[in-house]
Amino acid sequence: MAIFPPLSIGWFYGWIPIALFYGVFILLLKIFPKETVERLYDFSHLTDGQSGAAKIGLPFALAGMALILFTSLHIGQPVFWIGLSVYLVGFAGFFYSLHSFNITPLGPWVFTRSPAIPSGWHLPWLSWDAA
Repeated sequence: MAIFPPLSIGWFYGWIPIALFYGVFILLLKIFPKETVERLYDFSHLTDGQSGAAKIGLPFALAGMALILFTSLHIGQPVFWIGLSVYLVGFAGFFYSLHSFNITPLGPWVFTRSPAIPSGWHLPWLSWDAA
């Protein structure tokens, strides 16, 4: 058993779901009004502790994403289909939350400005980490 999978690049690797996710995300950001995008990326309300925690977690998140990018997808195994199902649920939830964030001034975002929190944004990444 290895700590890290063999890392390389190819056609059926983790970059596919990440490229799909960020491609749709960038498309939506281009479609949304400028005010919505500014509200989405407003970090002025964060405390120093919250900002520091985000800065500490960023290198770990990037390392996890790098592992996902360069790890092959094992399409023939049952765990792939389970992971794909979890990914698609998280994918749909995240983009539904972005749509809701766009059409409502505050909604559930009175409590958290991030549409990722109510939608379960971490489900797509969890599915690929589990595989």
